[in-house]
Amino acid sequence: MQSRFRRIPLFGDSEPAQNSLIPTPSRTAMNDANQNLQDARRQVERKIGFYLHLAVYLIINSGLLLLNFLHNPGQPWVLGPVLGWGIGLLFHGLAVFLRDPGAQWKQRMIERELQKHHRTPPT
Repeated sequence: MQSRFRRIPLFGDSEPAQNSLIPTPSRTAMNDANQNLQDARRQVERKIGFYLHLAVYLIINSGLLLLNFLHNPGQPWVLGPVLGWGIGLLFHGLAVFLRDPGAQWKQRMIERELQKHHRTPPT
């Protein structure tokens, strides 16, 4: 069993002293914290990407809408780009804000693959 403590040498000793136990976080806790930080950063970047996409959509399509109604008020050609791009924006938003609907399924598949690779051959 691995201890949560590490031994450090005192006063330049090459061997760790018996009474110099300092608590340190376990490797799995550090890896979990690092993974959580990476996941949070990734999610923030995805949200920023969506908000930028939304801003560009609103600016460009406002201009197209204005252009359409100033030059061709009888022909609403602007509906094509607005609806087409809007569908793409909708799916982008769903992908960002639905919190990985397939993440548990994906995690189970990863665990199965890891079990396959770590299984010892029958003797």
